Amino acid sequence: MPSNLPPFRKKTPRNCLIESLLSLVSQGRLSQAISSLDFLAQKGLRLPSQTLAFLLQKCAEAKSLKLGKWVHLHLKLTGRKRPEMFVSNHLINMYFSCGSDVCAREVFDKMSVRNLYSYNGMLSGYAKMGRMRPARKLFDQMPERDVVSWNSMIIGYAKSGVFDESLRFYKELRRLCIGYNEFSFSGALTVCVKMKELKLTRQVHGQVLVIGFLSNLVISSTLVDAYARCGEMNDARRMFNEMQVRDVLAWTTLVSGYAKWGDMESASELFNEMPEKNPVSWTALIAGYARNGLGDKALELFRKMMVLHIRPDQFTFSSSLCACSSLASLKHGRQIHGCLIRLNFRPNTIVVSSLIDMYAKCGSLEIGRRVFDLTDDKQDPVLWNTMISALAQHGHGEEALNMFDDMVRSSVKPDRITLVVILNACSHSGLVQEGVRYFESMTRDHGIVPSQEHYACLIDLMGRAGRFDQLMNQLKKLPCELDGRLWNAILGVCRIHGNMELGRKAAERLIELEPQSSAAYVLLSSIYAALGKWELVEKVRQLMDERQVKKERAISWIEIENNVHTFTVSDRLHPLQDVIYSVLEQLGSQIEEDAPSIDPESLEVGRRVFDLTDDKQDPVCGIRFWHNMVMEGVRYFESMIHDHGIVPNQEHYACLIDLMGRAGCFDQLMKQLEKMPCELDGCFWNAILGVELESTLVQTAYHVCLDWSSRHFMSGGEYRSTIRFVPEEGAKRTCELHGVARLSRSFLRNQLLLNCTW
Repeated sequence: MPSNLPPFRKKTPRNCLIESLLSLVSQGRLSQAISSLDFLAQKGLRLPSQTLAFLLQKCAEAKSLKLGKWVHLHLKLTGRKRPEMFVSNHLINMYFSCGSDVCAREVFDKMSVRNLYSYNGMLSGYAKMGRMRPARKLFDQMPERDVVSWNSMIIGYAKSGVFDESLRFYKELRRLCIGYNEFSFSGALTVCVKMKELKLTRQVHGQVLVIGFLSNLVISSTLVDAYARCGEMNDARRMFNEMQVRDVLAWTTLVSGYAKWGDMESASELFNEMPEKNPVSWTALIAGYARNGLGDKALELFRKMMVLHIRPDQFTFSSSLCACSSLASLKHGRQIHGCLIRLNFRPNTIVVSSLIDMYAKCGSLEIGRRVFDLTDDKQDPVLWNTMISALAQHGHGEEALNMFDDMVRSSVKPDRITLVVILNACSHSGLVQEGVRYFESMTRDHGIVPSQEHYACLIDLMGRAGRFDQLMNQLKKLPCELDGRLWNAILGVCRIHGNMELGRKAAERLIELEPQSSAAYVLLSSIYAALGKWELVEKVRQLMDERQVKKERAISWIEIENNVHTFTVSDRLHPLQDVIYSVLEQLGSQIEEDAPSIDPESLEVGRRVFDLTDDKQDPVCGIRFWHNMVMEGVRYFESMIHDHGIVPNQEHYACLIDLMGRAGCFDQLMKQLEKMPCELDGCFWNAILGVELESTLVQTAYHVCLDWSSRHFMSGGEYRSTIRFVPEEGAKRTCELHGVARLSRSFLRNQLLLNCTW
């Protein structure tokens, strides 16, 4: 054959087949390439080991277990049931990448000869899957180990949350002086990030400096993350500034750190300085705005992201929906939902849960339920937790419990959060017995050991029901020390029921545990204010000033012409502040003229609270305590029949009672009681429980509500903080004395008007 022929003329048929196979793979047609292996097997052609290893590597990258098994079958059909070590190592890597540790172990066990790479492949695979028990067993059996072996164990334990073992392996690696690489420090720094241990972070930082790995981009970025998670933003910024090379990850890490600790100004400035941004960078800032109560800015940034045609990921959508939830902006939530549909975004648990939560918090529970029902894959407990929580928030306690039963019947295992949600649902719906039953079944039926959070829910459940004896007995049986969450729950219960002594003790203990948390000071101040102890309220305020404890300012918002306007207390930053305060002055004067029978005591309480604040804007004070617009509400009520042909029902009367009671218009309220044309039901008495009236009226409502449902009593308990309710059995005996299952309207009216006591 002439030597000057083109090179392709010299190629054998076998080489041509291999080139065709590799060409299909390079074109992204992996499935077609591997399906052609059947033809090769029928012809008795054996591919070289390098080609088979290449195909296995591509299957691992595609995470296609089916195609990987096809290649493995081809090996067996072509007489290589025990392939050489090089191919076996690639088989192990492929199976672990596709999530099949069992098949990987079978390949490993059948290997006649194994090298260090084989063992390390198994260790790394087990560690990535969180299978640390078989990994540890294999590690102990290894004839020799290198730094890769130790790193696999360090990183595996760190990512599995077994931090003590991870640090023990790291210290042992240092002691043996086997050597280091960037992954050795990466594992230790993962522990620092997860544990948020500042001292440990500084130690590892020092070791990195000594060894000379600080120039490594991954290690320096992880150090920035570790300092940021510990709240040491100055150290994080210093570390960031010292980095010779910064990638998008390093910039995003620092932006996320500033956002986490509430410094949104620094986060925004750094974000604007970024030379290059990716969807993760945008998401970090959007999530920061949403988490810090700046939902309007989060949505503005999301809109800008869409204008620039940057495709959001699941976390971007989740954070944006969270912003809609915080603003109760159904309109923007629907727009984001539409965006998901337009982008043909594949739904996952994170996005679907955020959608359900958004619709529920925006008042569209039915749509949220529809989203849940239309979701095909419901095997993630997060999805069920969100739906159960949404039902509980809307007062559908029994429906929430039914949803939990459906979850168990669907073979979805409840987690720790599920039981917290269920206990909260029972607490806010007055389902005390059911809540106790679910708490007692946690370990027995679901294998969940109660945590501090679960005990806090149980305390809240009993406390809201006024069962202080059971609550105290439960506290004595606690198997753990009371932490801030438990004392916070006790303090909240004491605020509801006016238990000053226990509330004082809880507040003092909570302040001792969390001296910089404003919650304890505020709740203790509320207890003192409810009892008229204004000098003690002032002392609490002084203590906060001395310790430089700052209460987070409440934020309100309103949407006008597609623009969301946010306001804080004493807000002087709004561009229209002069116009706003001018209107407030006019409204304040008008409201005072239109409210003839405001209870003097209620007004005095309001003015005292106002006197304790730093701001002294009279018009704002007027709006705060007179905004109920009683006369306007009464006018709308009276126009129901005349203008709209609607006959008021019990719910309308309950709203009217609530309106008058909250404004302190008790004379008008009592007159309205005499004129009511319909029988009084639980809805009405539930409204009475929320009214600051004399003890006899509220006790009457209490007894009646107990007869209807404990849920009405629970709703009222959240408003009334100074009434001491008589035991439930006493209410039942009272009903029996009068020979009725439900007290009649005439009897109740007489009790109210004649001021009779029980």
